[in-house]
Amino acid sequence: RKPFQLTRFVKRIFDSEEINEFYCLFPEFEKCAKNDWERIDGVDTKHMKEMFVDAMNERNQSVVKYLAVRWSLKEAAYKALYPHHKATWKDLSVKKVEGKPCLILSKRFQQEISFDIVKTHSSISHDGEYVIGQVLIEGENQ
Repeated sequence: RKPFQLTRFVKRIFDSEEINEFYCLFPEFEKCAKNDWERIDGVDTKHMKEMFVDAMNERNQSVVKYLAVRWSLKEAAYKALYPHHKATWKDLSVKKVEGKPCLILSKRFQQEISFDIVKTHSSISHDGEYVIGQVLIEGENQ
């Protein structure tokens, strides 16, 4: 895949805090996100693209695992809420709490739904190229 497709995926699935975290952890993708490969005066952009592809190959597993964990938890949360509530990708975010990925629902989304969410429970498991996420949502009717 081309690098810009990855950044499109990140912008579509992540909220603004998650996007910032992604570019802090994987700064080589920020150049691609700005889509300014050809606009750098006096720099061999072909060489930059080659360096980017090399960096991508070296860090591919880390990036894919990072994205897969977050996507799988968001997908599991969507399915836990559906059909009563339809969350968007940006309504759900994944933060690390005590070293573990934790699902957070946006305040805006929590205000829109018809029950109070007491707690979210999330579990992630990965082995090789497989990732599975599970989400349980506790709530009380208003």
